Amino acid sequence: MTTTLNGPFSPLLHAAEQSRTTNNLQSTWSTKKLLVHFPVFTGLEREDVHEFIENDERASLFNEISGSNLVLGLPLYLKGHASDWFRTLEGRDEMPFDELSFTLIPHSSFPG
Repeated sequence: MTTTLNGPFSPLLHAAEQSRTTNNLQSTWSTKKLLVHFPVFTGLEREDVHEFIENDERASLFNEISGSNLVLGLPLYLKGHASDWFRTLEGRDEMPFDELSFTLIPHSSFPG
């Protein structure tokens, strides 16, 4: 089903479509047994962003998650300051995972 996102209701329709996509992804992941758990990243100075990205990529490979699902799943494992930062990032849902990871690096040392 294709939804036209024009007119006064376009922001609402866009939000509903994103919610539907996220819910589908979460239900797919919740019914699929994960072989490896995904790391959680808060962005505090004591955390290594490179290690987080590498472990996230490895967990994705083991769990056979790739492409747009990898990008859509990333915010599920960002908490605290990292999650707050992610919500302010423009174009986050359209970025490939490599670009999104690269964008996260300079913003990874939040005071805590």
